[in-house]
Amino acid sequence: MDSLTEKLKCQADSIVHLSLDTPDPLLLSSCKDAVELASMHCMAACDPQSLFTYGPRQGLKSFRNELADFLHDHYQDNVSSEHLMVTGGATQALIMLCSVFFEKGDAVFAEEPISPKELDIMKLLGLNIIPVPVDEDGLDVNELEKLLSSNSSKEDRSVSKRVFSGGLFLTPHFQNPTGACLSVERCKQLARLVAQHNILCISNDVYHCFSYGDGKAPFGAPPKRLFSYDTSHGIAEATGHIVSLGTFSTIFSPGMRMGWIEAFPNILDAVKNSVFVKHCGPPQLYLTGVMESVLGLGSLKECLALLRHTYNSRLECLCEALIQYLPNCTFIRPKGGFFIWLVLPSDMDAQVLLKVCKEKFQVDFQPGCSFSTDSTKLKTYLRLSITRYGDHTLTNAVSRIGEALKELTALR
Repeated sequence: MDSLTEKLKCQADSIVHLSLDTPDPLLLSSCKDAVELASMHCMAACDPQSLFTYGPRQGLKSFRNELADFLHDHYQDNVSSEHLMVTGGATQALIMLCSVFFEKGDAVFAEEPISPKELDIMKLLGLNIIPVPVDEDGLDVNELEKLLSSNSSKEDRSVSKRVFSGGLFLTPHFQNPTGACLSVERCKQLARLVAQHNILCISNDVYHCFSYGDGKAPFGAPPKRLFSYDTSHGIAEATGHIVSLGTFSTIFSPGMRMGWIEAFPNILDAVKNSVFVKHCGPPQLYLTGVMESVLGLGSLKECLALLRHTYNSRLECLCEALIQYLPNCTFIRPKGGFFIWLVLPSDMDAQVLLKVCKEKFQVDFQPGCSFSTDSTKLKTYLRLSITRYGDHTLTNAVSRIGEALKELTALR
């Protein structure tokens, strides 16, 4: 986006929303072209009647084959279409998994900080959320082990009759909001741990495609996904403990509302035979056919390449602006994803800063307290997103946050 277009767009908006992780509307034009082409291809390539009826619970086999090929190229690892199931996106998949395997009051361990959306879902389902801290190497697996051992002694006898004794939710790579990646050693340790304690590990892999490495193209291979460690400790395919969530909302278009889960048969069979799927069936069968063509024609690879290069450039721009305009704040440059997790000076409250930023400087961000089960925590943290705006707007917005911070500091 050129700077003039950005300035006009910025003037049209009353506030710059660095809190949002939605894509720049101008970047979605490539998705529009891809969907138009794919829709024509889909209608010409198959019997339309097959897309206007009820479909298989796991999703169309032909689509899952195309998706497996795409994921194989991205992960640079084997992906079986038999381990894939079509969903209405990662959020729907999380609700579905929690509804199938857990009951109200069950213990679910969750990374902290954690995305407010996932936090709200687990609260809505009445789950007992036990926070596990995240550091620069991702989820603290040693702390999780202590919590698992402590919780197992309190476990109700009825839990032992269930498929899993509890759950774990985490975003192992380019975590929201910290951008942290789970180290290889922690991935191995975690896979052993969830098997030992019979925990269903829900791996939120929606940012995995946005790996930037050192920020220089070509970006190279992404980190090995957590799901691939589910066989490294001798677990048979019939008894997997890790399920991967993916979505086209982040890598293509939020409006598609389609995604997938990757899991072993013991997990997939339980989901397929659930009331949720038996009576609702697979989501949006026609849209599945369109996305099959998007994948088969190579359009998704092209759109994703554009997004990765654009977001990497914006991440670099945002980092430079933070160094220039917020020198008293600290952050770790992530190697992928959509976010920067900024640490304010110890005497500054992000919510107080947010109020000033919105009312006087027309810019917002996500305060750290919204990423915790305890709203009194993470007061000096805030999250900034790179997806919505171009370089000029990002730099200008950070300079305004810097001015707001100076103003508050002068009052102390």
